[in-house]
Amino acid sequence: MQTYFPIRNNLISKDELYSLSSLNSKKLIFDIFFDWIIIFFSYFFIYINLNIILNIFLFLLIGTRIYSLFIIAHDGLHWRFSNSKKKNDLMVDFLILGAFFSSSTLNRNNHILHHKETANDDDPDRFKYLKVNKKSFLSTLLYFSGISSIVKVFKNIFLNHSSKLKRKESNRIKLLNILPIIMWQIILLTITTKFFGKFGYIFFWLLPVYIFAYCADLIRVFCEHAVTYDENQGDKKMRLINYDSNLFERIFFSPRNMNFHAIHHLYQSIPYYNLEKANDLIKQKIHINKNIDLKYENIIWRKSYIGFIINYLLNVKNY
Repeated sequence: MQTYFPIRNNLISKDELYSLSSLNSKKLIFDIFFDWIIIFFSYFFIYINLNIILNIFLFLLIGTRIYSLFIIAHDGLHWRFSNSKKKNDLMVDFLILGAFFSSSTLNRNNHILHHKETANDDDPDRFKYLKVNKKSFLSTLLYFSGISSIVKVFKNIFLNHSSKLKRKESNRIKLLNILPIIMWQIILLTITTKFFGKFGYIFFWLLPVYIFAYCADLIRVFCEHAVTYDENQGDKKMRLINYDSNLFERIFFSPRNMNFHAIHHLYQSIPYYNLEKANDLIKQKIHINKNIDLKYENIIWRKSYIGFIINYLLNVKNY
């Protein structure tokens, strides 16, 4: 099991962690509804067909807001929507995950095991960041396209294929898990078909979900855990990687502060809207205290997702 010892224990005090872990329901609800409003307004403006350039921009806007919702839902897997677990799961399923053909029950086992076993062989998401399936330019592009991983991802999430967590809820699909999925697919199918015809659902919901919530997320996970040196050394350093990236990259690769991924792994109780505060606090402590700087050198701050991807592809034959 990955304990992140001693980093987790000393970088942030208990009082600081308690404050950073406090939930802000108003912020959460605003962000969710903001993204949905942007998506549906974009549908409307594409429908009235202003011009092709604007429509391309709106399609990208839809995709990035879909990915933003997907990342917000990720907080629900860590029970960061509500202190009540039952209320939390109802919120994340009915407000977001139903639209993605899933539920908190289906997704949680795989994801929590990823956190428990990051940089260990039992991590179900280990294939996403190891170089073994990305040793050529083509195999790396196939991974980025989602093609080479789709069966593995499906098994991990929907069949609990690699999950070793033993939870009473793990294999029990209830009506409350299915109802949000049915509700959202009816809504989305009706709206996209009404606006864009019989292929509207495919091109204006399924396609952006595939590109932004699936492929972009595969690339993000790769960038946030992969190393270009020896894999065993990467495991020993616990693969704790943040990105001080620009606004463009944050929109397309890591919305809602997910670029502070090492902080999220160290402190899963901190909701997405407080991750930047936690990151700033940790960097300040590391900068001031030279002992901390030496002791916690495992945390890596990279500058760019695109830069890392380009560097990897240019040197892929050397890995």
